[in-house]
Amino acid sequence: MIGHKAYSKLNKVKKIPNIQHFYRVLFSFLPLFMASSCSFLAEPPPEREAKDVLTSDYASLRKANISDIRYELFFDLTSDKYFQGKAQITFELKDFFYLSLDFYGAQIQKMTLNSKPLDKALFNGFFIELPKELLTQGSNQVVVEYKQNYSRNGRGLYRFLDTEDKKVYLFSDFEPYHAHHVFPSFDQPNLKAHFVTNVLAPSHWSVVSTNREAIKEDQGKISLWRFPRTAKMSTYTYSIHAGDYHVWEGVAQVKKNQIPLRVLTRQSMKSRIDGEEILKMTEEGFKYFENYFSYPYPYEKYDQLIVPDLNSGAMENIAAVTFNEDRFFPRGERHRNIKRWFQATLLHEMAHMWFGNLVTMSWWNDLWLN
Repeated sequence: MIGHKAYSKLNKVKKIPNIQHFYRVLFSFLPLFMASSCSFLAEPPPEREAKDVLTSDYASLRKANISDIRYELFFDLTSDKYFQGKAQITFELKDFFYLSLDFYGAQIQKMTLNSKPLDKALFNGFFIELPKELLTQGSNQVVVEYKQNYSRNGRGLYRFLDTEDKKVYLFSDFEPYHAHHVFPSFDQPNLKAHFVTNVLAPSHWSVVSTNREAIKEDQGKISLWRFPRTAKMSTYTYSIHAGDYHVWEGVAQVKKNQIPLRVLTRQSMKSRIDGEEILKMTEEGFKYFENYFSYPYPYEKYDQLIVPDLNSGAMENIAAVTFNEDRFFPRGERHRNIKRWFQATLLHEMAHMWFGNLVTMSWWNDLWLN
């Protein structure tokens, strides 16, 4: 501590004009200093605004503290106005923080966290807050039962009624941040998870997801499709498609690997599409990429769906790729350039099965990886 006389000498050396003035200046800044110190020491405020947005900073926080994620999803697709869902999500939590589960616009019917009921007010229309006092370090489980409208803008689960024959077709589109428009999730590319899916739908429909159904339980006009657990995958590469699709089937024989293939389109489009030609191109593509990557195709089957009103040209959902029918199969004569464009796109989406799906960027600023 410096004595008053010593401080006076120091004051003269430093040429501070007035010690009283110095103290006044010092104390004038003290409240600001204390406020900033308190805010620094206090627990940080919630990381998220009530918007349909996920920041990379918050995504990094979740990535550091969440692991071993598993989704068990149920979809009831029997209504023409909405679908009903149930999501059971289990995960491991490392450290406590402001944790939320991405979910958009649904009508919540019931929620629990570790078997304790959650107030519906914890859902703000964009995400579900998971109260710290109900979380545990280690294993946690969230269950959400809900009702959701079909998409009208192509994001999420889109429903299309064919005006030519009144047949119905559903398909999903989740890239980059739209899986949570269909089911609650930690919707970011670097939080990969296993998925188990069950779907209730009209018996005459086809239901398509990441792998083939293990069981189809007929219940008269309605059936239950049960899909086995997937490999680990990002939420944006998961998909669910269903409807009265026309189907071509084949097999790609690649070295010792047999890959089941399907091409699906709406019934009124089948005369404009050569499904056998697409199957042949697909087999040739697999032969090329397995040799190029020196790594076998990492999934169990490969479906390609040609669908209406897709927002992009195509989407690389794992083992269930979607293509824009208007872009690649327009009415009238298909010119050579359109055919070549479709072939290039088919191979482009197939390459994603390795680069983008098996190996995935951590965040969307690394989209060059795709």
